Amino acid sequence: MTEVYLLQNSENLFLNKRQEWVDGSEAASLYRTPLKDDAINTKVEITVKAPDARITIIVCTLDDKGLPSLPSADTEEAQ
Repeated sequence: MTEVYLLQNSENLFLNKRQEWVDGSEAASLYRTPLKDDAINTKVEITVKAPDARITIIVCTLDDKGLPSLPSADTEEAQ
């Protein structure tokens, strides 16, 4: 399975492709990248605009449909 990187804030919301924070119920709309460097760059860009943002990079796998399998609170991998 392929790994992708997602961005999650301190309120457990995920960044979507429109640069909005959402609950992750629509996995197809989430921002994701296979490159850790891209995730880091996006995190920095958002942090510059909102210095109080607490953003973590989450690693997850893609399911059979190519959508991110969001980690549960118990198995979350933050970096």
